[in-house]
Amino acid sequence: MIQSSRNSGRGRIETRLRIGQGRDPGMARNKRQSVVFQLRSLTGGVGIVVARLAKEFERLGVDVAVVCEKPLHRAVTSFPETIDVESTGSIMKTSGFLRMLAFLARRRPDHVITNDRRSNVAAIRAKRVLRLRGAVSNILHDTYSVALQFKSEEDQRAQIRHYREIYPRNHRIFAVSRGVATAFAELSGLPPDRIDVTYNPMPALAQLRAQSEAPLHRWLEGPRRVPVIVSAGRLQHDQKNFAMLIRAFHRLRQQRAARLVIIGEGKDRARLEQLVTDLGIAGDVDLPGWQQNPYPFYRNCDVFAHCSIHEGFGLAIAEALSLGARVVAMDCPHGPREILRDGEFGLLVRYKDEVAMAAALDTALQTPAPEAPSLAKHIARFDAESVARRYLDLLGIKC
Repeated sequence: MIQSSRNSGRGRIETRLRIGQGRDPGMARNKRQSVVFQLRSLTGGVGIVVARLAKEFERLGVDVAVVCEKPLHRAVTSFPETIDVESTGSIMKTSGFLRMLAFLARRRPDHVITNDRRSNVAAIRAKRVLRLRGAVSNILHDTYSVALQFKSEEDQRAQIRHYREIYPRNHRIFAVSRGVATAFAELSGLPPDRIDVTYNPMPALAQLRAQSEAPLHRWLEGPRRVPVIVSAGRLQHDQKNFAMLIRAFHRLRQQRAARLVIIGEGKDRARLEQLVTDLGIAGDVDLPGWQQNPYPFYRNCDVFAHCSIHEGFGLAIAEALSLGARVVAMDCPHGPREILRDGEFGLLVRYKDEVAMAAALDTALQTPAPEAPSLAKHIARFDAESVARRYLDLLGIKC
């Protein structure tokens, strides 16, 4: 049970816990290892990664639970009913933090895996308050050094101090690409060998192919004379940069017939639609919204385009590549170059260069897709079971 009282003079929360005095040694030996994933939301790219890891961990015999700030919509995420999910509300508020504490006190996991900066701080604090024996580890999903560029010098210094103070307390630190690991080591002052690279998990190829057989967008059905370029992601300019892709497509469209489909939703929809109208290409561009199953788009497009300003990994690139798509990606920090293996499996475009992007799209439309044998071996490292087993091995969890 958790009871709390606020000392209004000092603005501090005092938490008193009545919990068990320890586990029975025999029960501890026979009990499955337990993991709690902690994050802000199970929607978006990070949510997809956590959902896949949670499913694989459970399948491999781990007792899995999730604590997140925003409510879970299982129908949207296809999240299994067998995994316990606790929605706390904002952990920046007293009520949300106390709900998080209560959940962790009840489960007393062997491992907590956090997935963003504030969840990491909260979990480390909870470990101290609850006197948890379990270890707190963190997954770095993006390049913090890029995000810092948009902050004031004072905020940059404060965050760097935070990274150097907090992250050495983590049991393990995982990064979703080598680039993310290297950048964070430089930012945090941590030795590079303290950060393990664990790529984002992708469903088994057979599962991807089965899902890619679903009904298609009207432009992708049957034989076609006009090639279709597909892109995917949140419609938000501070990362995904779809405005640049649309301008590059406009340049391409002046040279040849083509169509562009961007799947996803976000706050910049109206701005992007207006840009399409202003450029006079509304008849050749479609924004059909978020798709629960994007794989028919990836498998049947002529080219998959990716133009993020920064990307920790770039899961859509790996999925499109595995389904046979020709890929054009902006060479942003950090994931695309690693997924495409320095351009061997797709075209890398100069950073923020829309002219080069238009030229690469034109080239890709005339270039055969990568050969299957070498590609299959390359993308096997992203298989969800392989990735999950690597996590468990690094955490010391035996299955």
